[in-house]
Amino acid sequence: MIEILSGDESYTSENPDLLFFELTGMNIPIEELSRWMTGAARSTDFLNQGWQIIYDDYEVVGDYYLPNRIDIEKESTSMRIAVADWSLDLGD
Repeated sequence: MIEILSGDESYTSENPDLLFFELTGMNIPIEELSRWMTGAARSTDFLNQGWQIIYDDYEVVGDYYLPNRIDIEKESTSMRIAVADWSLDLGD
């Protein structure tokens, strides 16, 4: 389940990729978002599908090095994610 908040609007769906497409018209595999954010997407089929992920400006958060900016691109589709402040729920 994903929820996207935009101003006073809230959108939820069981299919994150479809919801993102319906809202933006961009066909980006949002379901992989948590893997992009932590760098785990580098070893998945995601890259084999033609996507390029560029990580920039890392910061140390606890025991992790996390990016403050992620650019993803494939052909004429691109998206930039900028993180202002990391907060991790490690389930402790």
